[in-house]
Amino acid sequence: MSPAARILAPFRVSQLIVVSLGLCQLFAAEQTGRSANQQPAIARGLKDPAQVEAFVDGVIAAQKEALHISGAAVAIVKDGQLFFAKGYGNADIEKGKKVDPAKTLFRIGSVSKLFTWTAVMQLVEQGKLDLNKDINAYLKKFKVPSTYPEPITLAHLLAHTPGFEAPRVRTNFSAADKMMPLGEVLADGLPARVRPPGQFASYSNHGTALAGYIVEEVSGMPWEAYVEQSIFQPLGMSHSTARQPLPPILSNDMSVGYWYGNGEFKAKGFEFISVRPAGAVSSTAVDMANFMIAHLQDGRLGSVRILSETTARQMHSRLFTHAPGLNAMLHGFYEMTENGEKIYGHEGDTPCFHAQLALFPERNVGLFVCYNSDTGADARVGFFKAFVDHYYPPPEIPKVRLLADSQQRGQQLAGCYVPLRRSFTSLARLAVVRDNDTITVTPDGYLQGLGRRWVEVEPLVFQSINGSERAVFRAVDGHMYLFLNGMPYVAFERLEGIETPTSQVTLLILAAILPLAIMLAGFIGWPISAYRRRHRRPGEVVSPWPRLLGWAACALFLSFAAKIAIDVITQENLTGGRHAMLFNHAVPLVAAGTLVPVMAWAVWAWTKEWWGIIGRVHYTLVVPAGLALLWWLNHYDLLCLRFT
Repeated sequence: MSPAARILAPFRVSQLIVVSLGLCQLFAAEQTGRSANQQPAIARGLKDPAQVEAFVDGVIAAQKEALHISGAAVAIVKDGQLFFAKGYGNADIEKGKKVDPAKTLFRIGSVSKLFTWTAVMQLVEQGKLDLNKDINAYLKKFKVPSTYPEPITLAHLLAHTPGFEAPRVRTNFSAADKMMPLGEVLADGLPARVRPPGQFASYSNHGTALAGYIVEEVSGMPWEAYVEQSIFQPLGMSHSTARQPLPPILSNDMSVGYWYGNGEFKAKGFEFISVRPAGAVSSTAVDMANFMIAHLQDGRLGSVRILSETTARQMHSRLFTHAPGLNAMLHGFYEMTENGEKIYGHEGDTPCFHAQLALFPERNVGLFVCYNSDTGADARVGFFKAFVDHYYPPPEIPKVRLLADSQQRGQQLAGCYVPLRRSFTSLARLAVVRDNDTITVTPDGYLQGLGRRWVEVEPLVFQSINGSERAVFRAVDGHMYLFLNGMPYVAFERLEGIETPTSQVTLLILAAILPLAIMLAGFIGWPISAYRRRHRRPGEVVSPWPRLLGWAACALFLSFAAKIAIDVITQENLTGGRHAMLFNHAVPLVAAGTLVPVMAWAVWAWTKEWWGIIGRVHYTLVVPAGLALLWWLNHYDLLCLRFT
């Protein structure tokens, strides 16, 4: 699940959290020998590992039942020590293996990025990298296009502000032979630059992978080897690896990933991640505890240092925020401030594995939780919320009153919003038809959207009625943007005009589906018509070339449409542009060339009264149909005419 797609997850699991907390109280009461109604409603701070175990047992038990979780692991650190670690459920159902927090490896998804960013900061500390230098200075085999005057720097990559669109390339594979060298993956799938760097955050796997590749170029060793040598080994993370497939010594301890369907868990194979530095690490809960302790202690674990105190503090400092008062991107970490508690960390998701790492620096506490089931994204969101609410409960939120002109201002903000983490130069732009959220204004002046109701507390600043989430609106260059406190790594843009879902569907029908229907009718009908005419009207003399050329035009357009359909299904070659296949360049241009003689013959057909009226109309419609389809294809960069 992508970060943008997670926006509604907290709302889907709210009921689960309530159930979980109720079970936690029951388990905690039993642990201490008191009845449930005698147990304090809230326990503030981590004090007793036994009570923490009762709490965690209750949350995980509720999640396993409600969300069909096969296995999970939790690690909590405090004051430089492992405070609590436990495994839950099955690591391998078929073999009867249970989750062991010290031995069972989970794919940790994008939590892997923290190792890449730690590696970057190590090389910055050594003077081998400069956060404010053009990354092209470090790239030897390919370069990022100079689309904008401002160069992309490592600081931009750390804050997810390089200005890339979301590349439409596959990142997950089920077989090792599908993998390519990291440099080839990045060069072939280089996303377009669609905004100046540093303007907005838009979560980028490709940007993180670029940073990991720069680590390779500068260190002279593969990213996987660098992370092992410079982070895993010093921290004693002996059950962690970034290699794919896993080394034989660790493969037997790897948890199976599961999909749940039709009342049973279905095992899935090992998930290979093509952009390795963005999500390839496999680790255990106990190993991740060492990593958390090192960062909580400004780069130190015992007598070992992976970062100097100065560099670690820089890494944990704010680097970019969309608006004052909102959570910020740090140097790789991002803020997760909740209930007034300063928190930063990272989330991670693959199709079957889901994880979250959260550090509470003012409490010297760290939390890591991971799941091996497809429903784990909702589970990790729910676990984090339950943990924070239980041990660091929210202060009482004062009631706020609507501003006098909220109704009028809300009307100016209403509309369809989508995350900037999307495609801007390919057919994948159509995803906004599905991945969007409409914000409306209620009759009493509240905003309704994103699964919540919002009240304006300051001009253009809104707070959720039943929580502390904040939303800020801002107009930039004539476009309206939305920023959420809980998602500092991505901004949301209001769609306007031709980009709205309604307009996109209308264009799809009028400029793609209808023209293709006209061409399909000609492709099938004209040969049949010619055959019937030859037998019914043997004396009629009409040159076959007009219809033959028209048929060829239809065939070319239809073959290109079929190729696009195959690409959509297989998720291949959807990015268009300079890396598309020769077929994608040549076929539509040749088809466009056939429209010129078809148009001339259409005029001649009406002059000479060839065929019947229906036949002439149909033949003539091929030209506007082809032109409409060409416009539509170019609108989504499927003609490969843009190269920057």
